[in-house]
Amino acid sequence: MAIVIEHGHNGSYKSSSVIWYRLLPALRAGRLVVTNVAGMYPLHRIEEFLGEKFPDGARLFRISSQDPRYQELWRRWHHWMPIGAFVFIDECQDIYDRDVFKGQPDYDLKPIDTYSDVLPADFIQLFKDTLEKFKPTEFDDCDTDDTGRIVFDERGRIIYPTTPKESFMRHRHYNWDVVFATPDITSIPRPVRSCCEVAFAYSSKDSFFFSKRKPRIYEHNPLENGIPTRQSITFKRHVPLAVHRLYKSTQTGSITKSGQSTGPLSSFKIRFVLFIVLPAILLGWGWFIFKNMFSESDISKTGTAVVSEGRSGSPADTVALPVSLSTNSAVGAESVFMTPYGVTELYTNGASGAIYYGRFEGLVLFSGKLGDDELVFNSDDLINMGYRVDWLGDCYTVVTDKNGRSVVVNCPPRVNKPQAVAGNRQLVPDNVNTFATLAAPAA
Repeated sequence: MAIVIEHGHNGSYKSSSVIWYRLLPALRAGRLVVTNVAGMYPLHRIEEFLGEKFPDGARLFRISSQDPRYQELWRRWHHWMPIGAFVFIDECQDIYDRDVFKGQPDYDLKPIDTYSDVLPADFIQLFKDTLEKFKPTEFDDCDTDDTGRIVFDERGRIIYPTTPKESFMRHRHYNWDVVFATPDITSIPRPVRSCCEVAFAYSSKDSFFFSKRKPRIYEHNPLENGIPTRQSITFKRHVPLAVHRLYKSTQTGSITKSGQSTGPLSSFKIRFVLFIVLPAILLGWGWFIFKNMFSESDISKTGTAVVSEGRSGSPADTVALPVSLSTNSAVGAESVFMTPYGVTELYTNGASGAIYYGRFEGLVLFSGKLGDDELVFNSDDLINMGYRVDWLGDCYTVVTDKNGRSVVVNCPPRVNKPQAVAGNRQLVPDNVNTFATLAAPAA
C-alpha cells in the first residue's frame, strides 16, 4: 500500500506507463480499480483486446474529473472509496489545491448515500458490501481502548478518515494504493507529497531514434522537484503502443508526437561524421593493423636497423653446418622443396635493410652450389621467381616456394683447423709456457 507520484511534461508517457505497468497488473490481480483517466475503455473491452479474462474480483470504475462537479467529488474521494482499491488520479493538479487541506468542514467525512446522485448504484453497493466484508463478527481485546470506546463505528464497521489530510496519513489502514500523475509536481500540496513513498520524473527521449517510446525515468524524493543531475541514477522503460488500445490519450483519439526537441542526429554534419567518416577511419585502421601486424606474426617487432654485409661464415670458434632442404611437412614426392636455379646447397651470406612495423625491408644475399659452380643471387631474384623470403635474423632466413613448402637457410659452414709446424708439433705462442718448460730445472 503506497502513494506514488508520476510527473513529467506532456507527452512524456507518464499516464500510459502507469496504465500499462500499474493499473493493468492490478486488474490481473483481481483488484478494484478506480480512475479518472479520460478515454479509458470499460473492462470487457480491455479483456477483448488482451484476449484474456480477469479474475472475478477485478472491477474497473471510470469517474471522469473534467467536470467541476466531479472535481469536487474527487476531492472527497476518501468519503466513497472502497477498502483495498487501486486509485489512479490523472491530472491531479486540477483536483487538489492548498485550500483542501486547510481544515474546511466541507471536506469532512459524509455518508456514502450522500453521493447517490453522482455515483453509480452498483458502486455504492460495492462500497457497502466491502465494509460489511471487513466487519468483525466479534471484538477482540485490542478493538477497545482503556476508555471503553470501540475502534469501530456504531454499526461495528471500520471508521473512515474524516479529513483529506487524514486520508493520506492513514491510507495504509484501508489498503489503498494511490498513484498521482501530473505535469507539475509543485502543484501537488505538501501534505500529499509528504505521505508519498516515492516520485518518478519522466522525460521523453523520442528525438533519439534508439529511445522511441522509452522515456527516461528518474526516481527521487517526493518533496524534491525531480530535476536529475549528472550523478543521478535514471532508467528507461519501454511503453508499448498497445497501451493506447486500453485508453485514448487525447480527446481526438489520435496519438500526438512527442519529443519535439532536436537530437544530435538531426545535424547532417554529425550524421556524416558518425556514419561515413568514423567507419572509414575504423576500417582503415583495421586493415592497416591486419596487414602489418598479423600477416607476419613470427617476425621480430624491434625497430633497429639491420646491416650485415659480406657475412660469409660464422665466428671462427664455431662450426656451422648446412641444413637439409627437405620440408617440415610429410615426406613425399610433392613435399620436396624446389630449390632456385636447381642448386644442391643453399646458403645466406648476409642482409642489408631495416625493420618497419615488424617487417624486414631490404635485401638478403644468397649463394648456392650447382656442381662445381657457385651461384650468387639475392632476395629480389627469388621473389621475382615466385619465392617468399622471410629474414628472421643473422644466418637465419626462411625461403618458401610457390607450393608453400619452406626451408630454413643458414650461413655457409666454415671449420677452422689449428696451424701445424714441422715434426707434427703444435705451434705454441711465445707468451705461453708449456709443461715441458715448467718441468725443466732452472739453470
